[in-house]
Amino acid sequence: MKCWVWASSQPWDGSMPGVGRGAWVWQPSVNPGFLYLYYARGGFLNSTAAPAHLGLAGWLDEPSPTNGERIFGAGLVNADIDYGTLIAWAQWCAVQQLECHLSLTDVKSVFTVLNTIAAAGRARMSWAPGKLSVWWEAAGQPSTAAFGASNIVAGTFKIAYDTDESIDGFVMSYTRVDDDYQPDEVRATLPGVTQPINWQSVDAAYSMPRGQAQRLVNLLAAAKHYFRRSISWESTAFGLTVATGDVIQLAHDLTRWAHSGRLVAVDVAGDHVRSVTLSAEVEAVPGDGEFWLMVTPPGSEPISYRCARPAARTRTLQLVDLWPADSAPGWLDAATPNDAASAFYDDTVPEDWTWLAGPAATPGKRVRIIGTEPSSDRRVRITARDEVAERWWPAGDMGTGGCGRRRRACRDLRRSRAASADCWPADSRRLGSAPAGVRSGHAFAHSRAAGRCGNAGSDRGRRGRLRCVVTGATDGFVWCNPVF
Repeated sequence: MKCWVWASSQPWDGSMPGVGRGAWVWQPSVNPGFLYLYYARGGFLNSTAAPAHLGLAGWLDEPSPTNGERIFGAGLVNADIDYGTLIAWAQWCAVQQLECHLSLTDVKSVFTVLNTIAAAGRARMSWAPGKLSVWWEAAGQPSTAAFGASNIVAGTFKIAYDTDESIDGFVMSYTRVDDDYQPDEVRATLPGVTQPINWQSVDAAYSMPRGQAQRLVNLLAAAKHYFRRSISWESTAFGLTVATGDVIQLAHDLTRWAHSGRLVAVDVAGDHVRSVTLSAEVEAVPGDGEFWLMVTPPGSEPISYRCARPAARTRTLQLVDLWPADSAPGWLDAATPNDAASAFYDDTVPEDWTWLAGPAATPGKRVRIIGTEPSSDRRVRITARDEVAERWWPAGDMGTGGCGRRRRACRDLRRSRAASADCWPADSRRLGSAPAGVRSGHAFAHSRAAGRCGNAGSDRGRRGRLRCVVTGATDGFVWCNPVF
């Protein structure tokens, strides 16, 4: 199917399809991002459009005063579409080699079709930015906010656990595009299951290559294995600054994932912050090498500063990293102004700034928001689950068979008849410099320390190296899938 494609690896430049600017090209595509955009714009009968291949009238893929009946899609104007996010998502889909092959044979709502296309790119439809957009899950997405004692309503923090052990694995039925659209199925067992009996059946709503299907069912098994805990809490106005899909840092006294609170006072020396006074005591645990303070300015994203490791419980931290005075609150305490504060912060007081503190550069538990809903006229209920790195990529020493402590889980979850034994969930990764003459299908070993790839045959078994198969090479870097 032909649609508008952003034929560039660069971010969106603000240009619109069909107006002769930017990198837009009308060409065939199975990229979920561009198909999503195609269906969002929709199609309208139009007697002035050419070629007139629909009888007496042609059609346009955007609203126009000369349009007739809408024949498919949402029919949204450009101002109602989040082009920047959709293009970034489409570029990610291209890197991950995700495709969407879909035939609409019966009446379906626009909502259903858009979510089906989004699912092919591991995304969900969203209106969070006030425009039609998506949110998608990927490894390494940055945290955008922090929640702690300062912005969680007292008595609302809850943790629930999934104790269902009845599922041994997942089996997904789908139509295989790389085998003449023949019916097929792929399976993935949960780690530790040696004789799977109870399979959870899933039917794909779109067609895809077998490799993509295997990765998808692997992700389902990984989610069941790792997402055993859900966390919920209520927040006031600050809860409106986050949306479903956001990754955040979380702390609470119940779990002590990190210390949290609000700033009380800031001490500035010259052009930088020297120390801060906190609303709650913090302490370092024996064995912690560093201590970090992550502050969230009002209206901005969190930023971390390294501090001197406290010798005992204290409410005062000495800064080691440079915190510019112009990026500090406009008032240093209840009576002292910060003359160096920027215009963005000059009307803020320390209590407007929240913080998390701990031994990691991003203190707190890393979680992903999976739901938000109003709990009252002034509160938002937020539900999240752990954001586990192992779901996306093996953890530990990659020299121990590629997965370190998770090697057995990798073996369990890659049971399939696929041609390549990809380590689950087998997402392509940007590993390092591409060797000369690299092309898709070559096997290489990647050095984590050096960031280089070399011939797998000569490097097999060397500690710190990961055997992988190249899935593509762009911008001088190689994209690989790990194999054993």
